[in-house]
Amino acid sequence: MTKMNKIVIGEIIEKIIGTIIGFTIITGPMFAGKTNMLIAILRKLEAEGKKVQVFIPNNDTRIKYDEDGRNKIVSHHSEDEIYTDFKIINVSPTGEEQEEIKRDLKERKIKHVFFEEAQFFSPSAMIQLIPKLIEMNIKVTLVGLDLDSDRKPFGVIPFLLKKAEKTHELKAICRFCRNLAPYTLWIGNTEKIEQKVVGGKREYTSVCGPCHDYQNKRPAVLPKTSDLAQFESSL
Repeated sequence: MTKMNKIVIGEIIEKIIGTIIGFTIITGPMFAGKTNMLIAILRKLEAEGKKVQVFIPNNDTRIKYDEDGRNKIVSHHSEDEIYTDFKIINVSPTGEEQEEIKRDLKERKIKHVFFEEAQFFSPSAMIQLIPKLIEMNIKVTLVGLDLDSDRKPFGVIPFLLKKAEKTHELKAICRFCRNLAPYTLWIGNTEKIEQKVVGGKREYTSVCGPCHDYQNKRPAVLPKTSDLAQFESSL
């Protein structure tokens, strides 16, 4: 994101006075249970007969289908899953696409909207779309990372954390010292040169602050793959 884009987004956010009622953020590092929390919420709403819509960016690799063609959301953390009627949309929906989304939600009388992997959506597009949905009396929840593996702001969530009515800032367990882990660390075999690199346990892990600093300075001390697998199985 360019410096000019950040300035424009900041100006837009400043015009949003106070807390956005009906707006929730679920965030934290990878493997903290964000998608598990989303799945639990969806199950509860489904049991209550509420109409929901989940939007997923078109670069999410965890979209799966069963033998009957039903789509489902799968958690990185525990392989928990739920069958739900999600829609795959452009990471940067245009004004016309946003209007189409609004019309579709209104026609189907949707009252709860969730954006999974929210960090991949365009911040400027989300900041335009979310207030429009709130005006339609739709409860909106963003689920995703607030920081990347370099601990830099990632996507729209850092801009809107203070504007949400409810925030759930989850933590994982540090892979190395087993303290609480608020950060994500890149452990891929290649150098990470882009912020938006989709991956799982082979590419990322969750860490505390001191371990994040130490591993970035001394990447050669990462445990062997067999040790990591044994550690993960003990969690």
